[in-house]
Amino acid sequence: FTEIGVSVAETGEPGTGNIDLLVRRLGGAQGAGFLVFELKKPGEKGVEAALQQALRYAMALHIEANDCKESKERDLENRGNYRTVFGSRGNAKLKMGAVVVLENTETVKSKALEILAQYGGQLKGSRVDRIGMLLYGFDKKERKVTSWEWLPGWDARELPSSSSQTAGWR
Repeated sequence: FTEIGVSVAETGEPGTGNIDLLVRRLGGAQGAGFLVFELKKPGEKGVEAALQQALRYAMALHIEANDCKESKERDLENRGNYRTVFGSRGNAKLKMGAVVVLENTETVKSKALEILAQYGGQLKGSRVDRIGMLLYGFDKKERKVTSWEWLPGWDARELPSSSSQTAGWR
């Protein structure tokens, strides 16, 4: 799926944002979940703003899919509807992660490591179960992506066991 509309904002008011990319993680020991990707064009250096945007979208999607306050039955029905739309089975709460995708530059990497360390320790009790940073190499002359890599310690495909990301996790 691409450009998934988020219908509620953090305040509970109608939202206007769109998730750039939503990817389903496979199940296994960590359980099934989804990663909300916020993609930024080459040259973009706003690491914190991009991370906040990805986190807001992941939290909003978690609320929409998992936190119906009307009744437990309505909550399960709502979650089932989201699972059907996103091609997932089961009835456990949907797990949401946030990933920022930026051009791989020394400035971005340095800033990302500083900012992500601050956010990673605050995930305990959060509606977001993981944060990731995916970096891409970009050839400006050819105007194409040349490589992909996860920022060390911030690969959202796996729940790391020994990084600063897990410091505050439940």
